[in-house]
Amino acid sequence: MRFNQLISILQQRYSAEYEGYGQRKVKEKGLLGEEVESSYLEFFFLEDENWEEFLQRIIDNRVKDDE
Repeated sequence: MRFNQLISILQQRYSAEYEGYGQRKVKEKGLLGEEVESSYLEFFFLEDENWEEFLQRIIDNRVKDDE
């Protein structure tokens, strides 16, 4: 897995666990000029300590599962 794939998966998981945090919905033009709904995740304003706690929880749960 490449680094950006890992980050993307973790962001999706974070968003799912925290009521859609960071999800932005947009409308774009499709290939034929039609309006297409799309979405992306924006984590610019996420505080480092919240992200670190989330990652630590994943690690802690993984260690517990391995015991």
